[in-house]
Amino acid sequence: MENNENKQELQNESNSAKRLRMLGDATSEDIHLKSDESVKGSFWANLWYQRKWAIIIGGITLLLLIALTFTLCHDKKSDMNIIYVGPNYDLSYNEKLTAMNEKFSLICPDYDENGEVYVSSPALIYKSPEQLEAYKKENPNRDLSAMDKANNDAYNQFAGQIMSGELSIYLIDPYLYNQMAKTACVPLSDVLGYECDESLKYDEKAIYFCKTDFAIYFDEFDDVPQDTLMCVVKTINTDDDFFADSCDYFKRIVEFKAQ
Repeated sequence: MENNENKQELQNESNSAKRLRMLGDATSEDIHLKSDESVKGSFWANLWYQRKWAIIIGGITLLLLIALTFTLCHDKKSDMNIIYVGPNYDLSYNEKLTAMNEKFSLICPDYDENGEVYVSSPALIYKSPEQLEAYKKENPNRDLSAMDKANNDAYNQFAGQIMSGELSIYLIDPYLYNQMAKTACVPLSDVLGYECDESLKYDEKAIYFCKTDFAIYFDEFDDVPQDTLMCVVKTINTDDDFFADSCDYFKRIVEFKAQ
């Protein structure tokens, strides 16, 4: 019975196993040792083969960290940030923004006390549904198929931005102000410390930027739509010192008088 079982096992044995059995254990041991020797002798090749994607991803991550560190170390730090969110594409051009930055900087204190004064005024272009429809009718021969998605992306970006707390002063279209920003805005009386001039007010939390003497005095703000509002936003993520500086700067714009 035992012989029959052994016979059956031998029949089921693979050719490789038969070969190893016939050659004996010593040969098997040599093969194993040679295999180990081969692996040790080609360490870097084996490392690349086994860890290729980990090395690639790690290398990319390292490069990104180096680039980010370089950017943070060399990026010009701003004393104040004012973002434009509205329909005018002209305000997205660098030369326009640079010119506006220069005028905004004229009345800005050195809040970070680094010996330099710099105001950043980025722009996020968004058209309300009515503005977008009107723009399409005014440009019937242009391919505006991508505009709907771009407008949607801008809306979502604004939604994330307003909750980040990184910016407090907004120059904003009334549509977006009423749709999203108003609830996060601080009352003008709290920002200024007194009741705002009724001729400037849109409501209790926003003023018409283009009605301020500051905007009227400098030609660089002529492209800002006349109904653009200026307000101060505060969320749970807003730094207290930055918020205080933002209120102070808002007040400086409101109280500006040409010499």
